[in-house]
Amino acid sequence: DMDAFRATVKDMVARMNSARKAAANATKKPAKKRAAPAPATTRLGAKGILVRVIQVAAHVRPVDGIFGPDTQRGVRALQSTRRIDVDGIVGPDTWTVVLDALPALRWGSRGVAVRLAQTLLGMTKADVDGIYGRRTRAKVRAWQSQRHVAATGTIKRSTWRTLTLKAR
Repeated sequence: DMDAFRATVKDMVARMNSARKAAANATKKPAKKRAAPAPATTRLGAKGILVRVIQVAAHVRPVDGIFGPDTQRGVRALQSTRRIDVDGIVGPDTWTVVLDALPALRWGSRGVAVRLAQTLLGMTKADVDGIYGRRTRAKVRAWQSQRHVAATGTIKRSTWRTLTLKAR
């Protein structure tokens, strides 16, 4: 019967087209996941504000901006604690760990992490005093508003990230 034959051929063509599409999709490479932007890879011998960020996160003292053996040991300890490759180099994975390790700062906070934040915010030397007060909170809120981060006046991970990306 001709109608049955046509139905069979139509069914076979549909299955072949379906199999062809499946084969084409199977050979396509999956889209690469774009990593969140991270500061520059930082290692032994580096100097500057990003090293100070690392030193604060890794509890290395003094916070002098010089990536020496003590900073490398601190980075290795941080990497080991978070179970990532322990190489003493701060690449994208370690930057994620560093940002997670930075303390939340708010009104009344004091210390080296506040001084670091004040410096990253571009505050004047006279205003970099290590005390999270009125001027620091106003500067943080303005920074957050400009970068579309909730303007809470508190420095947490998202604000630390924008501050460190600016410092690249």
